[in-house]
Amino acid sequence: MKELQQLRPSGPAGELQETVRRFRPWFHNLHLPDGTETAPDHPLGDFPSYKWREISAALPENLSGWEALDIGCNAGFYCFELALRGARVTGIDMNPHYLAQARWAASQFGLADVVEFRQMQVYELARMNKVYDLVLFLGVFYHLRYPLPLLLCQIKGGGRMLLVIIFKEYLPGNDFQGNDFQVCQD
Repeated sequence: MKELQQLRPSGPAGELQETVRRFRPWFHNLHLPDGTETAPDHPLGDFPSYKWREISAALPENLSGWEALDIGCNAGFYCFELALRGARVTGIDMNPHYLAQARWAASQFGLADVVEFRQMQVYELARMNKVYDLVLFLGVFYHLRYPLPLLLCQIKGGGRMLLVIIFKEYLPGNDFQGNDFQVCQD
């Protein structure tokens, strides 16, 4: 499968770097096709790339035909990784700044046609008549009062949810232990 770093640039390097500056602050350090990084001095290191390397093995390499949902998508890093594996992806977030970053980045990676971003709360999912083959729920769980009933109704029968809850200080180089994350299946 392709990786984000292998995609071709879609604009002049100077123009991309200026746009990255205008979109500050970035929480996701995206590696743009021209080599520009959106948050090279991130306090967690190369976040979320290092986290993806740790959890990606829990997901199928080929997600062709899958519908995926990324809850709390931020600038879209995980959406893009899932799209590169073949999924059609919906990313939701409450923050319009992060969603603007994500939409712009999707166009840079040439993924705007397979990734959709929506500004909404997780609780609004209960009113949607939509289920997904895969739901990513990374780093959001502890912000919500009643998350599980909403999430479980969004997964197709036989679908998967990747739920990551950070119970300890997690910094680059601290490997996940066996009980730090788990793939839940219906």
